[in-house]
Amino acid sequence: MVEPTQAIAKAAAAYSDMARGKPKVGMGDQADGKDFSDLAGTTYETVVRVLSDLDKEKIIRLEEKTIRILNEKALNDLAV
Repeated sequence: MVEPTQAIAKAAAAYSDMARGKPKVGMGDQADGKDFSDLAGTTYETVVRVLSDLDKEKIIRLEEKTIRILNEKALNDLAV
């Protein structure tokens, strides 16, 4: 079973790849929270909690409906 943090890191990295390497993931443009939680295979509430934790750790920055990836290496390390 995949840990929620790992699954959410993978989903964020996948959205980053779809944004053609731009370190900013626009949830409003590409997916809503439900789509993101479906991709991660977890609940919306878990996504919110884990993204908040990653924001506190300065791996990402949450900006309204956008996730800005601050440390792509750390995010990819979590995704493995």
